[in-house]
Amino acid sequence: MVLPHFQKKVSAITDFPEPSTVKELRRFLALANFYRRFVPNAARMQAVLNAFLKGAKKNDKTPITWTNEAKSAFEKCKHDLAEATVVYHPSVNATLTIVVDASDNAVGVALQQQVTTDCILFHVSFSCSTEMQCIRQSFWQPTWPLNIFVVW
Repeated sequence: MVLPHFQKKVSAITDFPEPSTVKELRRFLALANFYRRFVPNAARMQAVLNAFLKGAKKNDKTPITWTNEAKSAFEKCKHDLAEATVVYHPSVNATLTIVVDASDNAVGVALQQQVTTDCILFHVSFSCSTEMQCIRQSFWQPTWPLNIFVVW
């Protein structure tokens, strides 16, 4: 359910046309990054799109050659942003849960709380990163892919 005053923002995301240039993609990613912390695994999904920005100038009007993977990532990103989880204020009396996820390309964490007695977890915060290169160089061990979040 989308509250009426949020419908305009959701429409801006769902109606966003497929970018044809790097500059247009940068504009979409700026919008996506504003809400990124509310979307689980956003860093992993946006990594495919961010690859188009490597080496590009700020106002680069270079055309984008879309792959199926990139198109899928763009549509999934739009869908995930439109369906983004509502983030609640934490309650001092509720149990906190930390949910983590890591892969070779990204790490993420979600802080959740069980506020009611029916075991439903409410999201308090999200965070994610694709900045894995510095972690790999400093701390990486082959057996650590799911434990790297501790360093992060």
